[in-house]
Amino acid sequence: MGPIGKLGVGVHGLIVCLVSLCLRYCWTNTYLPIDYNYLAFDIIGDLAFGSPFGMIAAQRDSAPMLEHDEEEGQEQEETKTKKKRTDLLEKLLQGKDESGAPMGREELTAEALTQLIAGSDTTSNSSCAITYYLAANPDKQRKLQAELDEHLSPSTMPTPATSFEKVKSLPYLNACINEGLRLHATSAMGLPRVIPPGTVLEVCGEKFGPGSVLSVPSFTIHRDQSVWGEDIEAFRPERWIEAGVDVQVGVGTGPMAKAFNPFSYGPR
Repeated sequence: MGPIGKLGVGVHGLIVCLVSLCLRYCWTNTYLPIDYNYLAFDIIGDLAFGSPFGMIAAQRDSAPMLEHDEEEGQEQEETKTKKKRTDLLEKLLQGKDESGAPMGREELTAEALTQLIAGSDTTSNSSCAITYYLAANPDKQRKLQAELDEHLSPSTMPTPATSFEKVKSLPYLNACINEGLRLHATSAMGLPRVIPPGTVLEVCGEKFGPGSVLSVPSFTIHRDQSVWGEDIEAFRPERWIEAGVDVQVGVGTGPMAKAFNPFSYGPR
């Protein structure tokens, strides 16, 4: 298991918790609002800080932070000699700048807030959008269900949620995810990038030199008819498979692969 896989050990349990809640209510007449924010915040909390906030289990958007911090501090005091699961915050604490000095408190705080806010919001709104598009297009939903039924057997699933390894290469599933990300931008604005020294970029006949800040909203490039066709507003996952794009990682040599950048490129 790679570094990311080790960090994500607790994520599967959180997904199982959400799926179990859905299964509990799907055969009743009880209305259950499913808020993907709860799942996203719990996942980010687990990955970044080593512990979820407990929002899925509580089904509310508040966490007893002071009580949690008190208990966590006491637990760490009592178990200093025990090895805990590595989280992203621990990796940041081990980080060094160009001079070899550790990251300062302000930089660590900024990094932690970025992970918490940006990581949870993009995950939750993208998950919600993909769910909506599948619900609004029952023919696509049936096609996806058929692919999942073909590759996933209940007898091989000890929990209500499968593992990432079993679904990461399913073409239609990945096509649905990519199509959802194409139609629904993860960010409402373009993510700005600074042109590095020694580089001049030409965009639509205009030249931009080093230090210039450029930003192209993904909403715009994901609706370019010359790339995606005339049905740009349609949720049609098949376009990815027809174009021969590697839907598992969203890369390739064609115009679709080059135009698709829901999370932009380069360092933040």
